[in-house]
Amino acid sequence: MAKDWIESGIVRKATKSEKVLKWLKNNRETFLGSIVIIIAAIILGSFFSIRYSQINKAAWKELFMAKQQARVGQLDAANKSLANIETGFSNTTAAGYAYLLKGDILFSTQKYDAAVKAYQQASDFAKPETIVPVALSNIGKTQEAQNDFNNAIVSYKSFLERYPEHFLAPEAHFSIATIYEIQNKKDEAKSAYEKIALLYPQTLWAESAKAKLGIDKKKS
Repeated sequence: MAKDWIESGIVRKATKSEKVLKWLKNNRETFLGSIVIIIAAIILGSFFSIRYSQINKAAWKELFMAKQQARVGQLDAANKSLANIETGFSNTTAAGYAYLLKGDILFSTQKYDAAVKAYQQASDFAKPETIVPVALSNIGKTQEAQNDFNNAIVSYKSFLERYPEHFLAPEAHFSIATIYEIQNKKDEAKSAYEKIALLYPQTLWAESAKAKLGIDKKKS
């Protein structure tokens, strides 16, 4: 219980401010040490925050440069910029997008195995989380492009299990149906197209799926 003071003949309890002042008086060295630690932490925190901000800004500048270089066909220069991000800015969010762009460049030059690896790096990096579904979807697309159909279906299904509501989900469903059709697996293809029509009514995906089902009916 707080100690009582007598002031002007009136007994009153110690205020919070008085208790704090008394504690500071009795624990001056501890208090001063704490202040030093707190100030040091604030200074270091501010330094690292500013430093990270500068690094992050430099990484995004490098990524923008790589995108522009890739857009005009300067792929060697773009790959060099992306390599700079991987080695010098690997802890920034720009690195995740760099892996995606690297995969896109490799895909465009039909280096599919390397593209899959780059997309997998983006998925594993997962900073930010929003790149993961795009990377997983791109893995399926790349495997499909190289006619690795069985693995493509596995990749698409893995993507759909994790991100069933993603905007790329209808495309993944349609790719699965198309692969089944290519493989002459008519029952699986029909089931996949019916699922698209059911999941995405009144969309172009549903219309395309219904058109496919109509063609199948005419063939039968």
